[in-house]
Amino acid sequence: MVQDEDDIKRISKVFEDQEALYIADGHHRCSSSSLLARRLEKNGAQPENDHHRYFMAFLIGEEQMKVYDFNRLVKGLNGLSPQELLQNISKDFLVDAKGERPYKPEKLHEISMYLEGGWYKLVPRTGSFDPGHPVEHLDTQIVSKKILKPLLGIQNIKTDNRVGFLPGTEGLEGLIKAVDSGAYDIAFALFPVSMEQIKEVADAGKTMPPKSTYIEPKLRSGLTIYRIL
Repeated sequence: MVQDEDDIKRISKVFEDQEALYIADGHHRCSSSSLLARRLEKNGAQPENDHHRYFMAFLIGEEQMKVYDFNRLVKGLNGLSPQELLQNISKDFLVDAKGERPYKPEKLHEISMYLEGGWYKLVPRTGSFDPGHPVEHLDTQIVSKKILKPLLGIQNIKTDNRVGFLPGTEGLEGLIKAVDSGAYDIAFALFPVSMEQIKEVADAGKTMPPKSTYIEPKLRSGLTIYRIL
């Protein structure tokens, strides 16, 4: 624990010189803390040193942070046969069959799909998304708007129990296992979102699509405790 006043001042000065802080993980916790503070103040909480005015945060330089892909799994094909699904996908994507050998996306706008034991490389066709929009050009958004919603009938990936998510830390092997076991029917592996993309979305006042990133390092739950009330 840092207790020396001079050390505290030096550390504080470092953070004062930062132009901005970006929330990479914990958006909902930050939002709920803000809502609680406003509610308590509405009910009469006044002193500036009240616990509700603050919440704990783990600050880290972006060069020390790793952003992994967050991949998608889906149960069922919404009444389509695998061939019908591929035909529909080909309207908005260039489809390249890769065979049984696992294929991992190598760059932005390369999407890997695993279906019936085979891998496919999907590349969005020109005009299928807005390349200048901070959210619409994200691969997570493209998959949702061009495949999950219109073809697989998934309107809300946060609440639809047909959808599963697997962090990139599990590798393609995790996706293969989930599909081959019969728990899911199709998997999509995405290229990781960059920190620059995250900042671009935040600077535009937009919100990242759900489950777009898997951030490490993660603090252990309960490692630190802060009293709010």
